[in-house]
Amino acid sequence: MSGRNVWLSYQEWVLLCDELSDAKWHPFQLSKKEIKHWEEARKEYKFADQKCFQRVGVYHWLDNTQNPIVFNALCREYYRGQDMSNIMDDVVSFVGLVINYDDNKNCFDKVTETEWKDHMNKIKEYMNKSDKSLWYAKDFMEVFYQECMPQVLVAQ
Repeated sequence: MSGRNVWLSYQEWVLLCDELSDAKWHPFQLSKKEIKHWEEARKEYKFADQKCFQRVGVYHWLDNTQNPIVFNALCREYYRGQDMSNIMDDVVSFVGLVINYDDNKNCFDKVTETEWKDHMNKIKEYMNKSDKSLWYAKDFMEVFYQECMPQVLVAQ
């Protein structure tokens, strides 16, 4: 798939660069001057905590990450609403959907790729048993909370 703009917080960027430190090159590298400028802007402006890395394809870089914060940030940024057609075929799109559509603002930083795959399989099972043929993001999220995060429903 083609690259997409990826917005990362400073913390996410630091963790990602640490993960990719063995790579000769990666699209998230910044020069010392760019880093200094970003750090100065962060001190001066609240909104400057994030930086846009343009036209990045994340799949190759996801294979080289172990940190769930990095994995989830890249999935979050890769997802677009038009990805709904393959949402249950691809864990990256599934994670992106959940993180972007989470109305409860849950923190998914510590959820690992394996846990996401387990969540996705639970939802697939639920969908296979359902007589419903058309699924919207809202429907996925309802099933996600019901099947994967019942404690959120209880707390509401």
